[in-house]
Amino acid sequence: MKFLERMKDDIQIIEINGELDAFCCPKLKRDFLVNLLKKISISILLIFKGLIHINSLAMGILRGKVTNS
Repeated sequence: MKFLERMKDDIQIIEINGELDAFCCPKLKRDFLVNLLKKISISILLIFKGLIHINSLAMGILRGKVTNS
């Protein structure tokens, strides 16, 4: 899994490429997305166009509740 990030106006755009599964998704969410969501007034746009594979467990992890822990 690789991702590219850029800002446009006040939106953080993240393009996710490769494979997203239950093994790499928690790291993406914990180390990257949660840190972005802790910032004040930031919108995030995830682009999955470059994914070759995503499994249902990864989708569940991504849509799950974000906590401070």
